[in-house]
Amino acid sequence: MTKGLLCLVRKMSTRLFEESDHANVYKKFRPLHPQSMAEFIVSFCKRQVSLDRHELLPLAVDVGCGSGQSSQMFAPYFQNVIGLDVSSAQIKEANTANGNNNVEFLVGSAESLPVENQTVSLLLCAQSFHWLDQEKFYKEVDRVLMPGGCLAVFAHHFNEFEQPSLNRIAREFAFETLKDYWDERRRTVDNGYRDIVLPYEDNERRDDFQSITKTSLLDYLGYLSSLSSYRKFMKEHPDEPILKNIEQQFLNEMAASSSSEVTLTVIRRYFLLICSKPK
Repeated sequence: MTKGLLCLVRKMSTRLFEESDHANVYKKFRPLHPQSMAEFIVSFCKRQVSLDRHELLPLAVDVGCGSGQSSQMFAPYFQNVIGLDVSSAQIKEANTANGNNNVEFLVGSAESLPVENQTVSLLLCAQSFHWLDQEKFYKEVDRVLMPGGCLAVFAHHFNEFEQPSLNRIAREFAFETLKDYWDERRRTVDNGYRDIVLPYEDNERRDDFQSITKTSLLDYLGYLSSLSSYRKFMKEHPDEPILKNIEQQFLNEMAASSSSEVTLTVIRRYFLLICSKPK
């Protein structure tokens, strides 16, 4: 592991995703979501609000936007996009990376959305829904969505690898080494959001979207360092070299002597729930 990455991942966190160093790691190493899933969400929304497929939808609000990857993904399809997060550090990172004139990032909460009544065509929760107060959020959903407007929530299962032998190493790290450090709400993700009841009857579930990406071993270690469970573990055990250990296990499994030699094929399988407010 490089000295820079080792120093970065050993910094400690006291609140999930909110410290500046955690936000920086989040921006660098969190994955992009499948373009095909974004296109499906947009098509669903356009059908509900009766827009031609070439027209831009009015307004999307990305709730729990983190460092802004999902907000910028939806920018080409909307007149305006607001990315919202409770963490000022995350919003600072999002603004630094913002390359779209129609995207604005704001500090704010899902339970008190800073938008007017019935003005939003899409509310988006990308890997964030399980952190929200669902009851309070649903009240805001109903207030801000225009008739026919949509709520889309999605996340992905734990990473898989093209090389099956690596899955065992990664899962032992996540669910044995870190098993006592996951927030209780993480179980909702492990369950594929199957315990979530959407607020509107016109809804759909999709489990067929996935991303397949090539990444370096060092970047994958960076991704692991962004996990909330890892941050909690390191707060209690700052001298435990658990990333170094998993790095060595990967090197041994792939018969490599250096992390710079290793390219991983990472598979992320997504689950999406989407619904539409009655007209």
